[in-house]
Amino acid sequence: MSDKHGLIQIFARAPVLGRVKRRLAEDVGDNAALHWYRMLLTRTVKIARSLEQSLEGLAVEVWHPPLDDDYALTELLGDATLPLFPQAEGDLGVKMQSALTDGLNRSNRVLLMGADCPVWTREILLGVFDSLQTSGDCVLVPAEDGGYVGIGIMDRVPEIFSGIDWGTPGVLSQTRHQAELRGVTLSELSPLWDIDVVADLERWLSIEPHLPRPIG
Repeated sequence: MSDKHGLIQIFARAPVLGRVKRRLAEDVGDNAALHWYRMLLTRTVKIARSLEQSLEGLAVEVWHPPLDDDYALTELLGDATLPLFPQAEGDLGVKMQSALTDGLNRSNRVLLMGADCPVWTREILLGVFDSLQTSGDCVLVPAEDGGYVGIGIMDRVPEIFSGIDWGTPGVLSQTRHQAELRGVTLSELSPLWDIDVVADLERWLSIEPHLPRPIG
């Protein structure tokens, strides 16, 4: 693979009832939460794959919890050629560190992204790779809730994933602090948002009102 455009890694879960979007499920139920997660994951992979098809040297892969069933992901995405990899055991920081390290064995630019952000676009994905050429060690795509939905690296994996309270509003600020302590140059793109709770879902439906609703 050419390293001109790099590698996109998507962190995702197998679409299994009761195991995805649990905070959202508290308000809409497990069936609806699964419906919306399936749409989010399908959309994310479709955008990444469309970029892969138009840019020579770009590859896309999905990383999932080690006990998840590969078949459920392949069946949903309808693409047996999409590489699937098991995430490392440990907290999110360990999983990210491991996946990014593996990715840099195959490309000198890697973007790791979440599967539940409904506003990813080809242009934003391209923006991450372009920024890596000029912005130093690491490019973050912040989330409006205090985390981030994507991280891009080039040449090396920065040691910024320890000492983070994952799943809290302090993730981004703590990551900035870790970068400062270790002399890592961070560049941040414009914030995006993802789907965690029913208010996020309502926001998505307000900009895409024709999305198919769950049955039942």
